[in-house]
Amino acid sequence: NMKALGFNVIRMPFEWTVIGQNDLPRSVKDYLLLRIEQIVQEADPLNVILTNGKGENIQDPLSWNRFYTNPTLWSRQADFWREVINRVDDHPNILAYEILNEPVVGSDLDYQRLGEYHTFMASDMRKITNRAIMFDRENAATGFTRIPSLVPEIAPRNVPNIVFAPHDYYRNSFDELNRNIEHWRELS
Repeated sequence: NMKALGFNVIRMPFEWTVIGQNDLPRSVKDYLLLRIEQIVQEADPLNVILTNGKGENIQDPLSWNRFYTNPTLWSRQADFWREVINRVDDHPNILAYEILNEPVVGSDLDYQRLGEYHTFMASDMRKITNRAIMFDRENAATGFTRIPSLVPEIAPRNVPNIVFAPHDYYRNSFDELNRNIEHWRELS
């Protein structure tokens, strides 16, 4: 029992690229959606954050460029999130919905595109839920260096009850950690 161990929140990932595929038989999709709902129910009294995973080609900048410039994919993802939210939002232990886990940027322009995507998704989700909506800090594609000064570009615009989850990983030093903490203070 996670509660007995002192936990009060679980973060449950799923892959919309698998469950949200158009060619997936409806019976399979319904089963997978039911399974998400069952996990939310079984987690009670723990709070739950549902997290949309990245899917394939997670570090390939061309895949992300196609994603950021394809509103049809955004709409498919929004349709899927509506299905999930409509199934679980009435469960009192739902804490938040995470738009997309650790999206990838491969160019300066991707920061703006990611912000447009986050705004599109958060606005659509906000139409059907008052729960918190989370967005993550970007990850750099292979061969691209993050640009911390552009991070504010990725935030959803004009959508209330938003949570920022930076997901910083400090592999190099505590100095890097301290620099990033100071950067987040400046942004807040």
